[in-house]
Amino acid sequence: MILQRLAKNIRKQDWFAVSIEFVLVIVGVLIALQVDNWNDERNARHKELLLLDAMRAELADDLQNMRDGAGQRLEVVRRGKALVAHIDAKHPYDSALDAEFGLLYRTYTFVVNRAAYENLKAQGVDMISDSRLRHAIVSLYEEDYRNLDYIIEVEREIILDILRPHFLAHFRDLRFGLSATPVDYESLIENELFRNALDYRIEALRQADIPRFREIGAKIESVIEIIDLELDSSS
Repeated sequence: MILQRLAKNIRKQDWFAVSIEFVLVIVGVLIALQVDNWNDERNARHKELLLLDAMRAELADDLQNMRDGAGQRLEVVRRGKALVAHIDAKHPYDSALDAEFGLLYRTYTFVVNRAAYENLKAQGVDMISDSRLRHAIVSLYEEDYRNLDYIIEVEREIILDILRPHFLAHFRDLRFGLSATPVDYESLIENELFRNALDYRIEALRQADIPRFREIGAKIESVIEIIDLELDSSS
């Protein structure tokens, strides 16, 4: 209708009316563009919040696994130290020691949840509107989680490359993480290489793995807190 009136006024050379109609056309176009932009922003925000909600759930699961992992390794350190003290004191063999030996030969799997982050990367990390949250998320997944993968791999290598030769040579009835029976306990406790291997396993957990698990757990908690603030601000 506006365009029809505009054409009609041009034919009549009613320039004042033409100016009015032209202004109305421009205003209408601007309003339409603004509505489109608003809809786009609303849809983008909706997608962002859905992704953050999914990521929060995954991070909460990771945090619990991180705490469980730290607790498991603390238990290995505690019981490992008690076993080493028993050996150093040259106390006699007891079948209860089999469980302690077996525990030191245990590996733990740990797989973090990456689905939400991979989805974010596919859509572009800039979809996270808050720059502080965006930086925290990228830092956690690209730095801390990759560091965690390295820690897990080193722990596995310690068990396979340092402990396994001793366990294969000096133990029987191996049940990984549960039990290992010394073939000759008296000669085993005099084996300096085996004693050093136990120390290496325990100290690697105590000085490297457990502190790093705690640090990454604290980082996860921080990211969850920022995500909660972002979700709450839109509720």
